[in-house]
Amino acid sequence: MSTDIFGRKSAGHGGSFSADDAILTFAGQDVPLLVQQFQVNYQQTTSMLFDLTSADVYFVRGRAEGDGSMDQIIGPVRLSSNFLRNYGDVCRVKQNNFDVEFKAACDSTVAGSSTSAVQKLNLRYVLFNRISFGGTAQNMLFTTQAAFMFAELQDASNPGTILPATGGPLSRPPADLIIT
Repeated sequence: MSTDIFGRKSAGHGGSFSADDAILTFAGQDVPLLVQQFQVNYQQTTSMLFDLTSADVYFVRGRAEGDGSMDQIIGPVRLSSNFLRNYGDVCRVKQNNFDVEFKAACDSTVAGSSTSAVQKLNLRYVLFNRISFGGTAQNMLFTTQAAFMFAELQDASNPGTILPATGGPLSRPPADLIIT
């Protein structure tokens, strides 16, 4: 193994990726211009149950839900207004989906392997529940920040997978525990 001038091990190349390959699409919608930030959270309610007759602990998984936010610089008025109106309409929630795709390597392989480095996520039933607007005098940029909720996060890299993975709600239920 080679070393540098200070006697430290030389670094190996672990792979490369380009920010140009990260793509965010909005299923069935015109893409709003100049999206600056996009963040998603997905969580499941989980309860921990204890048994008075033993030291056992039980975990009960509830429903999963997600939320997120997106910031954009306001572009053409018609495009931004239509996008916000459509994703804010509870009656259209069935059609409101976000498809996110990231390519993690320049050659779509990871560190020389033949596996695809593309990560795809699908957010299903997206609904904007808060929208704010702002602007700055320095550069005359006007922005919108949208907070949203969604019902399901799917791993589109492995079709049919809903995140988090599903399993049984109780490891070993007590004989008299009934959940309705």
